[in-house]
Amino acid sequence: MPRLARTLFTAVLTLFALPGFAAGFIVSGPGTPTPRPANPTNNPWLNYPTHYGSGADVHNFSDAASPDMLANMNRFMKLSETERMAAMRQGEQAALARGQALFNDSRLGTSGLNCAACHPNGGTAGGKVGMGDHEIAIPSLVGVAQRYPHFKPLNGRVITQTDMQNNCTVLFLKGKPLASGTQEAADLTYYVGQFRSRP
Repeated sequence: MPRLARTLFTAVLTLFALPGFAAGFIVSGPGTPTPRPANPTNNPWLNYPTHYGSGADVHNFSDAASPDMLANMNRFMKLSETERMAAMRQGEQAALARGQALFNDSRLGTSGLNCAACHPNGGTAGGKVGMGDHEIAIPSLVGVAQRYPHFKPLNGRVITQTDMQNNCTVLFLKGKPLASGTQEAADLTYYVGQFRSRP
């Protein structure tokens, strides 16, 4: 297979390894279980995991090296166009719901705060916060997805949006960072990335 064709094929497979298309993710952490979207035809691609928490479903994470990827791709492509679009829409909606729940969940940390305390509706509560010997203005999250990856002096390197969210989780929420590659981290990043206009 020519190199370009292999690259495109890998990119397509990576797309379908997103939440809802891979064999699944380990889902754990804070939050209230979110019901699955309606699935009257019992389409297996619409049976997404419920949200984190004691009532959550648990699935094994399948990464890009998983031998299940081709099987997943084959199952997906056997669906009708309508079913494929429905699966993608419902997968995105479920991720947004989980991400929004995390954004508003004070259990991400131990300070009693949540992301929305500083960023109501994705904007900024205004004011400044202490960071070491300095005070910095609380930024708006509007358009944040377009600003990362970005060099951050705090980290001394180029970081992703997820890394920046973890900075806030550790420094201001007094919590533990969400491990990169987990569904929790992906869902929160996806939700925060939707702030594209002024609230």
